[in-house]
Amino acid sequence: MPTIQTDVKTSTISSTKLLVATLALVAAGGVVLATIPLLNIRKLPDLVINKITTATPTIDGIPYTINYSNQGSVAAKGPFHIGLIAQDSNYKEIKLGLNEITTPGYTQKIVKNYVSAEFNKRSFPTLPNGTGIIQGNIPWSLVNKGMTKFTAKIDMGEVVAESIETNNKFSIDLPRVATPTPAGLPDLVIDEITFSSSITSTVNFSLKYSNRGNGPAAGPFHIGFVAQDNNYTEIPVALNEISTPGYTQEVIFGYPSAKFNKPSFPTYPSGTGEIKGSIPMSLINKGMTKFSTKIDMGENVAESNETNNKYSVDLPASALAKPDLVITNIALSPQADGSVQYQLDYANQGTGSASGPFYIGIIAQTSNFTELPLQPGTISSNGYTQEMVGNYVGVKYAKANFPPSPNGTGVVLGTIPKSLIDQGMTKFSAKIDMGENVAESVETNNKYFVDLP
Repeated sequence: MPTIQTDVKTSTISSTKLLVATLALVAAGGVVLATIPLLNIRKLPDLVINKITTATPTIDGIPYTINYSNQGSVAAKGPFHIGLIAQDSNYKEIKLGLNEITTPGYTQKIVKNYVSAEFNKRSFPTLPNGTGIIQGNIPWSLVNKGMTKFTAKIDMGEVVAESIETNNKFSIDLPRVATPTPAGLPDLVIDEITFSSSITSTVNFSLKYSNRGNGPAAGPFHIGFVAQDNNYTEIPVALNEISTPGYTQEVIFGYPSAKFNKPSFPTYPSGTGEIKGSIPMSLINKGMTKFSTKIDMGENVAESNETNNKYSVDLPASALAKPDLVITNIALSPQADGSVQYQLDYANQGTGSASGPFYIGIIAQTSNFTELPLQPGTISSNGYTQEMVGNYVGVKYAKANFPPSPNGTGVVLGTIPKSLIDQGMTKFSAKIDMGENVAESVETNNKYFVDLP
């Protein structure tokens, strides 16, 4: 009678890893009569950029086509993103703004700091149906900045588990052609936005812009400002809320915009400008994480390229750090006259500065936690003014900025009068940021209370 033996081995078929259990029927003498593959353990998609091609350059730039597909064995779940990367001849990356390289029909988002076209369907099938095309334009402004290489990476956010994770990129060299800019037309662009390394109550920025065309731009024109959160939802900005010293602001198409007020803006290299301004922490506290701008917001200037006016950057991580206001201790010292002196220590134990002013509420309570009515000055606070914050007395921190520790610490010294103790006061409570004006990383640790001696 033949014996039955089993053996397990791994084989690769069409780049898909299969675990094959081999059932061997062995006759007398050791001859294998049959082998049977039993199990396919896991199937995965495999997203690839098949090719990038360019067409004959036009007045607007270099048209391109990206072909992509799923050559795996199962569908890929969407959405996923195709990142677009511009490089110079030394492979140094050139910063891109949203929609600077156009992708008609595809929404663009920033994914891992790269501009990316979004495949927003729920599923991307396998071949032969699992193919896609992006057709767009690379503007001459990028070529003028030194772009010679164009790279695309599918699944930029790495959200799709694939059978092969090393074949997502495809790169080409751009054709070497002269920039065909019509004689006499300007091309307004924002070259860069940088931020100061010092973050206080504002985030200071430098916005540089230029005319890269062949003719002067007639003024005036405007540079619009847009504040966005992580989901690209716009946050309303008032006139001069984002400051632009030296530039007046007007509302253009619903957006505050800095006005270039001269009658003419010459071509590069003479045609350059800079706006040095600041973004208040109040906008960041509302969720602002992205700063977008558009030159020629009113579209008053006829340009050789109308698709390269926008520029968007993420705010620096140091600006997005949040404060965390806490009361660290309340020390009490009974006095001979029946009053009690106190020392209240507070701090900012977060990673970001807190915008002032804010208030430290002081509360007098009985043993049953019944609150006793207070007026400003009833419990003194040496060196601090007091105001009513809602129904509570608030000790005012009046400075515009309260930095993180170790510099972000403060002390309030004062006296609880004997008259309050005679009314039954046995507990002294305090709450920092009583008016809840400061957006904090932790909002549940603002209170502190002690029992009177």
